[in-house]
Amino acid sequence: MEDLAGEREAKMNRNELQKEYYLKNKDKYKEWNKQWRLNNKELKKEYDKKWYQKNRELSIERAVEWNKNNKEKYDESIKKRLNTEKGFMKSMWQDIKNSGKHNSFKDFEDFFDHWLKQKKIHGMTCPATGVEMTTKKLFNKGKRCQTNISKDRILNSMGYSHQNLIFTCWNYNAAKNAVTPKMAKAYLKIVKERYSTDEIE
Repeated sequence: MEDLAGEREAKMNRNELQKEYYLKNKDKYKEWNKQWRLNNKELKKEYDKKWYQKNRELSIERAVEWNKNNKEKYDESIKKRLNTEKGFMKSMWQDIKNSGKHNSFKDFEDFFDHWLKQKKIHGMTCPATGVEMTTKKLFNKGKRCQTNISKDRILNSMGYSHQNLIFTCWNYNAAKNAVTPKMAKAYLKIVKERYSTDEIE
Protein backbone atom coordinates (compact mmCIF):
# COMPACT_ATOMS: atom_id res chain seq x y z
CA MET A 1 0.00 0.00 0.00
CA GLU A 2 2.84 2.37 0.89
CA ASP A 3 4.48 1.65 -2.48
CA LEU A 4 1.21 2.46 -4.28
CA ALA A 5 0.79 5.71 -2.36
CA GLY A 6 4.41 6.60 -3.13
CA GLU A 7 3.88 5.97 -6.85
CA ARG A 8 0.77 8.14 -6.83
CA GLU A 9 2.63 10.97 -5.10
CA ALA A 10 5.55 10.70 -7.54
CA LYS A 11 3.11 10.83 -10.48
CA MET A 12 1.41 13.92 -9.05
CA ASN A 13 4.81 15.58 -8.60
CA ARG A 14 5.75 14.77 -12.21
CA ASN A 15 2.45 16.24 -13.43
CA GLU A 16 3.03 19.40 -11.42
CA LEU A 17 6.56 19.77 -12.82
CA GLN A 18 5.29 19.24 -16.37
CA LYS A 19 2.56 21.83 -15.83
CA GLU A 20 5.06 24.29 -14.39
CA TYR A 21 7.46 23.70 -17.31
CA TYR A 22 4.65 24.22 -19.84
CA LEU A 23 3.54 27.51 -18.23
CA LYS A 24 7.12 28.83 -18.25
CA ASN A 25 7.76 27.72 -21.85
CA LYS A 26 4.32 28.16 -23.42
CA ASP A 27 5.54 29.99 -26.55
CA LYS A 28 8.42 27.56 -27.10
CA TYR A 29 6.03 24.61 -26.68
CA LYS A 30 3.52 26.10 -29.14
CA GLU A 31 6.25 26.64 -31.73
CA TRP A 32 7.57 23.09 -31.27
CA ASN A 33 4.01 21.73 -31.54
CA LYS A 34 3.38 23.74 -34.73
CA GLN A 35 6.62 22.46 -36.32
CA TRP A 36 5.84 18.88 -35.33
CA ARG A 37 2.37 19.11 -36.93
CA LEU A 38 3.85 20.52 -40.14
CA ASN A 39 6.49 17.77 -40.33
CA ASN A 40 4.13 14.93 -39.38
CA LYS A 41 0.85 15.77 -41.15
CA GLU A 42 -0.05 12.19 -42.06
CA LEU A 43 0.88 10.84 -38.62
CA LYS A 44 -1.19 13.58 -36.93
CA LYS A 45 -4.14 12.90 -39.25
CA GLU A 46 -4.01 9.18 -38.43
CA TYR A 47 -3.70 9.88 -34.70
CA ASP A 48 -6.66 12.31 -34.77
CA LYS A 49 -8.77 9.80 -36.69
CA LYS A 50 -8.05 7.00 -34.19
CA TRP A 51 -8.66 9.31 -31.22
CA TYR A 52 -11.97 10.48 -32.69
CA GLN A 53 -13.12 6.90 -33.32
CA LYS A 54 -12.40 6.00 -29.68
CA ASN A 55 -13.80 9.24 -28.22
CA ARG A 56 -16.53 10.21 -30.69
CA GLU A 57 -19.16 11.16 -28.10
CA LEU A 58 -16.67 13.13 -26.00
CA SER A 59 -15.42 14.94 -29.10
CA ILE A 60 -18.96 15.93 -30.18
CA GLU A 61 -19.80 17.00 -26.62
CA ARG A 62 -16.68 19.20 -26.45
CA ALA A 63 -17.36 20.70 -29.88
CA VAL A 64 -20.99 21.54 -29.00
CA GLU A 65 -19.85 23.11 -25.70
CA TRP A 66 -17.12 25.16 -27.42
CA ASN A 67 -19.53 26.33 -30.15
CA LYS A 68 -22.05 27.42 -27.50
CA ASN A 69 -19.43 29.35 -25.50
CA ASN A 70 -17.73 30.87 -28.54
CA LYS A 71 -20.66 31.71 -30.84
CA GLU A 72 -18.97 34.64 -32.60
CA LYS A 73 -15.77 32.69 -33.27
CA TYR A 74 -17.80 29.65 -34.38
CA ASP A 75 -19.92 31.74 -36.80
CA GLU A 76 -16.77 33.38 -38.15
CA SER A 77 -15.06 30.00 -38.74
CA ILE A 78 -18.19 28.69 -40.54
CA LYS A 79 -18.27 31.77 -42.80
CA LYS A 80 -14.55 31.45 -43.50
CA ARG A 81 -14.87 27.76 -44.38
CA LEU A 82 -17.95 28.22 -46.60
CA ASN A 83 -16.17 30.97 -48.55
CA THR A 84 -13.34 28.63 -49.57
CA GLU A 85 -13.74 26.76 -52.85
CA LYS A 86 -14.06 23.33 -51.20
CA GLY A 87 -16.32 24.61 -48.41
CA PHE A 88 -18.59 26.31 -50.97
CA MET A 89 -18.78 23.13 -53.07
CA LYS A 90 -19.53 21.00 -49.96
CA SER A 91 -22.48 23.27 -49.20
CA MET A 92 -23.65 22.87 -52.81
CA TRP A 93 -23.27 19.07 -52.55
CA GLN A 94 -25.45 19.11 -49.42
CA ASP A 95 -28.12 21.05 -51.35
CA ILE A 96 -28.07 18.41 -54.10
CA LYS A 97 -28.49 15.59 -51.56
CA ASN A 98 -31.41 17.43 -49.94
CA SER A 99 -33.06 18.39 -53.24
CA GLY A 100 -34.93 15.09 -53.70
CA LYS A 101 -33.86 15.07 -57.37
CA HIS A 102 -32.09 12.10 -58.95
CA ASN A 103 -28.37 12.19 -58.18
CA SER A 104 -25.95 9.74 -59.79
CA PHE A 105 -22.76 11.08 -58.13
CA LYS A 106 -21.24 8.48 -55.78
CA ASP A 107 -20.15 10.94 -53.10
CA PHE A 108 -18.75 14.43 -52.56
CA GLU A 109 -15.33 13.46 -53.98
CA ASP A 110 -16.96 12.32 -57.24
CA PHE A 111 -18.96 15.57 -57.41
CA PHE A 112 -15.91 17.74 -56.58
CA ASP A 113 -13.83 15.90 -59.19
CA HIS A 114 -16.52 16.76 -61.77
CA TRP A 115 -16.07 20.45 -60.87
CA LEU A 116 -12.25 20.18 -61.07
CA LYS A 117 -12.51 18.68 -64.59
CA GLN A 118 -14.58 21.65 -65.74
CA LYS A 119 -12.22 24.05 -63.95
CA LYS A 120 -9.27 22.51 -65.79
CA ILE A 121 -10.91 23.44 -69.10
CA HIS A 122 -12.60 26.78 -68.29
CA GLY A 123 -10.88 27.92 -65.10
CA MET A 124 -13.23 30.06 -62.99
CA THR A 125 -14.92 31.41 -66.14
CA CYS A 126 -18.63 30.71 -66.60
CA PRO A 127 -18.92 28.61 -69.80
CA ALA A 128 -22.24 30.33 -70.65
CA THR A 129 -21.53 34.03 -69.99
CA GLY A 130 -17.73 34.31 -69.86
CA VAL A 131 -17.79 36.10 -66.48
CA GLU A 132 -15.42 35.21 -63.62
CA MET A 133 -17.30 32.96 -61.19
CA THR A 134 -17.00 33.43 -57.42
CA THR A 135 -17.55 31.49 -54.18
CA LYS A 136 -18.94 34.23 -51.91
CA LYS A 137 -21.34 32.71 -49.43
CA LEU A 138 -23.70 35.48 -48.34
CA PHE A 139 -25.41 35.27 -44.98
CA ASN A 140 -28.07 37.95 -45.53
CA LYS A 141 -31.36 36.13 -46.04
CA GLY A 142 -32.67 36.29 -49.59
CA LYS A 143 -29.48 37.81 -51.05
CA ARG A 144 -27.47 36.05 -53.74
CA CYS A 145 -24.11 36.81 -55.27
CA GLN A 146 -24.95 36.88 -58.99
CA THR A 147 -21.50 35.66 -60.07
CA ASN A 148 -21.34 32.69 -57.70
CA ILE A 149 -20.87 29.18 -59.06
CA SER A 150 -24.20 27.38 -59.34
CA LYS A 151 -25.15 23.78 -60.08
CA ASP A 152 -26.86 23.97 -63.46
CA ARG A 153 -28.78 20.99 -64.83
CA ILE A 154 -28.53 21.29 -68.63
CA LEU A 155 -31.90 19.57 -69.06
CA ASN A 156 -34.17 20.63 -66.21
CA SER A 157 -36.30 17.50 -66.60
CA MET A 158 -33.32 15.33 -65.60
CA GLY A 159 -31.35 15.01 -62.35
CA TYR A 160 -27.73 15.54 -61.35
CA SER A 161 -25.27 13.44 -63.33
CA HIS A 162 -21.87 13.76 -65.03
CA GLN A 163 -23.64 14.33 -68.35
CA ASN A 164 -26.35 16.72 -67.17
CA LEU A 165 -24.52 18.90 -64.61
CA ILE A 166 -22.50 21.94 -65.61
CA PHE A 167 -21.31 24.75 -63.35
CA THR A 168 -22.41 28.22 -64.45
CA CYS A 169 -22.79 31.57 -62.70
CA TRP A 170 -25.94 31.98 -60.63
CA ASN A 171 -27.57 34.77 -62.68
CA TYR A 172 -27.33 32.75 -65.92
CA ASN A 173 -28.77 29.66 -64.23
CA ALA A 174 -31.63 31.68 -62.70
CA ALA A 175 -32.40 33.38 -66.04
CA LYS A 176 -32.38 30.06 -67.93
CA ASN A 177 -34.62 28.48 -65.29
CA ALA A 178 -36.72 25.69 -66.90
CA VAL A 179 -36.15 26.74 -70.53
CA THR A 180 -35.81 23.70 -72.81
CA PRO A 181 -33.62 23.62 -75.95
CA LYS A 182 -36.86 23.65 -78.03
CA MET A 183 -38.10 26.79 -76.25
CA ALA A 184 -34.67 28.43 -76.65
CA LYS A 185 -34.76 27.77 -80.44
CA ALA A 186 -38.27 29.24 -80.67
CA TYR A 187 -37.13 32.35 -78.77
CA LEU A 188 -34.10 32.84 -81.04
CA LYS A 189 -36.35 32.47 -84.10
CA ILE A 190 -38.68 35.23 -82.84
CA VAL A 191 -35.73 37.55 -82.05
CA LYS A 192 -34.20 36.98 -85.49
CA GLU A 193 -37.52 37.67 -87.27
CA ARG A 194 -38.00 40.97 -85.40
CA TYR A 195 -34.41 42.23 -85.30
CA SER A 196 -32.78 40.44 -88.28
CA THR A 197 -30.15 38.94 -85.90
CA ASP A 198 -30.01 36.81 -82.77
CA GLU A 199 -26.64 38.27 -81.70
CA ILE A 200 -28.22 40.68 -79.21
CA GLU A 201 -27.19 41.01 -75.58
